Amino acid sequence: MSKSLKELEKELKKLNSKPVKTPDKKKCEDEQEKLQQKITTLSVQIAKKRWELDRKIEEAEAVRNKQHAAKSELESASSQLKEHITSQKQHRSVLQKEFQGKPIKNPEEEKKRLNNAITEISARMAVDGGLSNSDEKKFIRDLKRYKQELELVQDYIDKGMHQKNQSLEEKKTTVRNSSETHKSKFKIFTECREDTDKAYGKVSEVREERNKLQEELKAAKLAKTQLAKDFRKAEMDHKDFKQKIGRLQGLIRIKKREQEDANMGKEQQQPPTKGDGDGNKKKDKKDVAAKQREQKKMEEEKKEQEAAEKEKQSKADAIKLRREKAKAEYERLKKEYDSNVKTFEAGESKKNSNQTAEVLKEDPNESAKAMCRSLIDVCKDMLPKEIAQSSPNTGKKKKRNKKKRLRFTPYVFANFEKVGVTIPKNSTDIEKTISALEEKIQSYDETKT
Repeated sequence: MSKSLKELEKELKKLNSKPVKTPDKKKCEDEQEKLQQKITTLSVQIAKKRWELDRKIEEAEAVRNKQHAAKSELESASSQLKEHITSQKQHRSVLQKEFQGKPIKNPEEEKKRLNNAITEISARMAVDGGLSNSDEKKFIRDLKRYKQELELVQDYIDKGMHQKNQSLEEKKTTVRNSSETHKSKFKIFTECREDTDKAYGKVSEVREERNKLQEELKAAKLAKTQLAKDFRKAEMDHKDFKQKIGRLQGLIRIKKREQEDANMGKEQQQPPTKGDGDGNKKKDKKDVAAKQREQKKMEEEKKEQEAAEKEKQSKADAIKLRREKAKAEYERLKKEYDSNVKTFEAGESKKNSNQTAEVLKEDPNESAKAMCRSLIDVCKDMLPKEIAQSSPNTGKKKKRNKKKRLRFTPYVFANFEKVGVTIPKNSTDIEKTISALEEKIQSYDETKT
């Protein structure tokens, strides 16, 4: 439904009340330049951070390799310490099994001391005849104790426990030294581990700084892209605003012209006044010219419509023709295929269909021979026409068709297998196959005789 002049003027006034300004191209270019400078600066900073990150990673890798070496040395020291402790325990266990007493530092001197003490007590007991009972008992106890200790020392010497205990002391010294080495290696490893943690902490810091710069760069690029999109949208909005204003102004002009034409029509219906003859003639000429233009426009539209319908019809005719050609080609190929494929029942023959049971009894190969005859009939039917229709009097044959591949049903394949003759593959092999089948029949007859 067309709008009235008043409505159009109201809509135009509403649009003019909220005008869409032309976007400032220079301002947009300045902002883009600033963003581009920021992008360039951030790119340089990111490159520097990337170089710094590579250096920090190399330093961290060097410290970590040092830590690995310290760990390897620590593991070796731990292994040696465990071996020494195990050896010490085993040696001590053996000593405890061989000798239950305490280790004697100098067994020879201890033996000499005990012998002297025993000799002295024995001499005193022999010399001093006036000993009291208590002193005598004490000397006897001491003598007995010294003898027991002497036996123990002698046993200690006989078993070589002094050398074994010295060996145990050496093992203890080795364990103490190994323990000190282990402690120093562990301290070095701990320091290397702390240095590695610090180095990788610096790597993480530099990586975080680089990631922040990358996020800022990404945001700057998005802002630049969005700025360009906003500018293009502002341009499109301004263009649409101008088009709407122009369209409304055009409609308003048309409405005003229609009103003027209506007013002029009303004036024409009134009786002409003096001096208005020339004005009416000019108006009539304008009306005739407008009608001619309208009629010409209608004729052009009609011609365009007819041309479009004609083109559509030609396309439909072309599609129909292609379909008919495809259908005809399909029928031709199907007919050719049906003519090349021959089906028949195993053991059937056109010439020998009335065999009796008596004949089969006389000739046990009759069924095989009938099968060969039927196969010969099939092969003759598949001979090319020029060969099949050759003159029997002259014996001259026309030129053969080109080599053509043959097709057979499964029954034919089975019958050829039964009689033991190779099935022909091409049209040029048919004569050889017929000869082979005739020779097969002849061989059956020879077998019968």
